[in-house]
Amino acid sequence: MKPYHWISAGFFILVAISLILYKTLVIGVPFVPKFARNIWNIEISVRVHPSTSTRKIGFPIPRQSDRISIKSSQYDGKGMSLTIEKTPFGIRGYWRGKITEKRTPFYRTIVEIKEKQYAIPSLVIPSKSDPLMKEYLVVDEIDAKDLQSIKKIEKEIFVESTNPLKSVKEIFYFVYEEVLTNNKRQWKNIHEIVDHLEADSLGKARLFNILARRLKIPSRIVGGIILRPEKKIDTKGRYELSYWNEINLEGKWIPLCTNYGNFAYLTDEYVPLFWNIEDINAIINDDFARLKISAHQIDSTQFAVQEYRKQLQKSHWALAYSLYSLPLNVQSVFKILVLIPFGAVVLVIFRNIIGLKTFGIFMPVLLALFFHETGLLFGIAFFTAIVAVGFSLRYMLKKMQLLAVPHLSIILTVVVLLLCIFAIINYKMKFVKEFTPALFPIVITTIFIERFGLMLDEEGLQNTLYSLMGTLIIATISYFLFSIPMLQTIVFTHPEILLCLISIFILMGKYTGYRLTELIRFREFLKKES
Repeated sequence: MKPYHWISAGFFILVAISLILYKTLVIGVPFVPKFARNIWNIEISVRVHPSTSTRKIGFPIPRQSDRISIKSSQYDGKGMSLTIEKTPFGIRGYWRGKITEKRTPFYRTIVEIKEKQYAIPSLVIPSKSDPLMKEYLVVDEIDAKDLQSIKKIEKEIFVESTNPLKSVKEIFYFVYEEVLTNNKRQWKNIHEIVDHLEADSLGKARLFNILARRLKIPSRIVGGIILRPEKKIDTKGRYELSYWNEINLEGKWIPLCTNYGNFAYLTDEYVPLFWNIEDINAIINDDFARLKISAHQIDSTQFAVQEYRKQLQKSHWALAYSLYSLPLNVQSVFKILVLIPFGAVVLVIFRNIIGLKTFGIFMPVLLALFFHETGLLFGIAFFTAIVAVGFSLRYMLKKMQLLAVPHLSIILTVVVLLLCIFAIINYKMKFVKEFTPALFPIVITTIFIERFGLMLDEEGLQNTLYSLMGTLIIATISYFLFSIPMLQTIVFTHPEILLCLISIFILMGKYTGYRLTELIRFREFLKKES
């Protein structure tokens, strides 16, 4: 290899690295986007029955915190207006208007949830006159039977101690370990909970709340959803409300969950919706409305790419002239186009280094694009079926001795008709979900049928099948390359990486040694030569 080949290859690599370093170190564009881990689409809807009067229906909304990041929100009031207010109980939305028929207005928000371990400070008990903590120290009136049960518990679990934090832990472990969780019924009476040692999440939270406040420890109940599989009530992703507690230590609220044993710790499954309320009907405030909460986890990679694009567009003026400045529908096309040279790298390696034969030069890469639009398994099956039918048709047309262009046009027409038939059958039978025909695969299939037939006539069945196998191998590997979201994002953000591929093509273009298949094919000859 001559020096100017190395110089040319090095030049393209140097330019690419220089541009990437400038964008990452000077402009501050991260080379690899940080993908969020736990993103959920939470929908809070209210089933509203009709009435003749104007109504105001409330519902809880997730709020921003150190654990929960609100990404976006949307709503549809179904003819009702929406107002959002910040209250001591959390963020509340209100639907207002007249309802003449059954409707289900909804509020949908996308959130990222993180787990958090809370530091436990030394406990400072505020005085009764503290206006901030006064409401969290009040114990609601309870009947004599419930009071007797509470005193029985206090006698059993408390030991003489001047450490209030130790007393809190004694309450917590008693409710968590001794009181079994039973959500099949509502446990409203404390004496029933103590007698049976069973309660739903609200009953356990109420019991903890009363015991903590009787020790003059500020406590409140938290209502929300816990995004665990066992909390789903049906296959539509609907969740029941769950309850846990928070205690105030040195002015900071520390969460405690007696259902799953989390002390001063919440996983990324907890989504609080309201505080210091035991009955969700107090928020809804309408006897003819029912709350429904649904949650579905979002593909975090896809969502993170959207966030990454917004970040880049605001980062630097130079990025205003990048591929991110194009319309979104055009961007989706270029995300695939910039990966085509990577398919060419696979093609060069397998043809020039390994020695596989293919149909044409770029047919494997075009076939990979076909698979990308249709899906790999369906693409291979559909492609095989179409080629088989098309080749049979070509065999019959060969006897007619037609000119090339009409001959190819007939094959194209039959491919389109077969696609129409499959689309109708698939719509009825649902073989493939969301099947969308594309123009590009039709052209690829038609060209492939013609090239397959010509090669079969010229080189025979064995060589044709060998080329078919090589084409499918390269197309499949290229398909998986095209399907890597991380690679798509990096190359789309830094298209100068393609200059490095030019260097690879220059170096491999000067390779004149034995191919791998030739070493295998001529191994006996090479042994005699050595």
